This record gives sequence, structure tokens and C-alpha cells, in this order.
Amino acid sequence: MMSSPLRIDDGEPVLTVSPWLEFRDRRGHQRIRRDFQEDFREDFREGFREGFREVESHHNGGMTLRIRVATREDLPALRDVMARAIGELQRGFLDEAQIAASHEIMGLDTQLVDDGTYFLVEVAGDRSGTVCGCGGWSRRATLYGGDHTPGRDAALLDPRREPAKVRAMYTHPGYARRGIGRMILAECERAAAAEGFTRLELMGTLSGQPLYAAAGFEVIETLEDGRGGVPVPLVRMGKTLTN
Repeated sequence: MMSSPLRIDDGEPVLTVSPWLEFRDRRGHQRIRRDFQEDFREDFREGFREGFREVESHHNGGMTLRIRVATREDLPALRDVMARAIGELQRGFLDEAQIAASHEIMGLDTQLVDDGTYFLVEVAGDRSGTVCGCGGWSRRATLYGGDHTPGRDAALLDPRREPAKVRAMYTHPGYARRGIGRMILAECERAAAAEGFTRLELMGTLSGQPLYAAAGFEVIETLEDGRGGVPVPLVRMGKTLTN
């Protein structure tokens, strides 16, 4: 695998990202330079839905991770990793009642999958179907929440004046602190920038705030969401994308 000067440092492992993004379609394989953003955008819209970027972690025994666009076939595995992440990774930040309420205001928004803007990370060659982490971005107005969460808004955003949204970031507890969150964020930034967005916003949990801060996101406001029966503290954050 070719190496790249790009390094992702999440305070734990340093990941080296391949400079190639590979897509598979019915006509075979095409290899496309990552920095050809316009080509990437057009190819993606034409249906290259199974793209992945291979990433090697030198601090995980040579384990190779890959990131790809999620499909509806992945929905059960995505729901599983989300439930695990909400239930386990928020301990120490929220009490049991707040964790239970979090399941009501967070979770899977299948619109992201249908839009082709949701990614998952898996171990290359692992046939168990385990999702190491997932997350995505959106060109729509909804800031956070799953299919079951009230108040969602599917209106399309204007890249010239509105920020794209980073959505539904989750890491499997067994793969926490391995740079997976930063890996997904970097992919979201590339994809949103390719569509002309210059800024990102997200609604983060207290457990996720350190990751987002390390990736350059700044706090816009803190708030509580009580729609799950108990107030859950959240933090809205934003980042300006640089060329």
C-alpha cells in the first residue's frame, strides 16, 4: 500500500492514510486521487457507492481498517454499534437515567444512508460484520437525532451560507481511542468541502467533546435536551473548513 504524508493523530495511534480512494462499480474498479475533489464528487453521484479508503494503524499490530459508504444492508450492524456506544462510552459523563434518555434523542437517521453521506469503519478481511465505528455528514438541516427523534428537518442546506452537519458519530467500545473518530471526521470534511461547504456544525455529547475539540471544532453553545424524559447535556460545536 502506498504511503501518504497525511497523518491523523488522536492522541493515541498515528494513522497513515493511503493517497488513493478506490471505488467499485459494475464496470470494474477505478482508482482516483483523493485530492481530485471534483472528480470524486461526480463519480460518487454516478453511483460509486462502495468506495473505501484503506488505513493502516501502526499501533494495532498492523491491523488494517477501511472506511466505506454505508448501505441499507449495514443497518442492523450500525444500530448495534450505536446502542453499544451510547450505553457504554457515556458512563462517567452521564448517570443511568441520562444514558437511557440518550437512546431516545440519538441513534440512526436512515436519511444519511440513503443520501450516501454516512460512513462506517471495519477491519479489512474481517468477515464477522463488526462495525468499528460510524459517522457521517449531511447536506440537510437536521442537526442530530435518529429516525424516531421528533423535529427532524430534511430541507437541503445552501453551501454558500449554511454549514453542513456532522452526524451520528459512534465508536464501538472495543475500538475506542484508536483514531477511528478522527478518521471519519476527516472523510466528512473532505466530502462536505467537495460540495462547496465552508463550515461544519455538530451536536456533541460530553464524551465526544474532546475528540471534536482536538479536530478543531469550537464550542458554540451548551444546552440540555429533555425529550427523553431526563435532561441530557449536549454541546453544539462548529469548525471552518480550510482549503
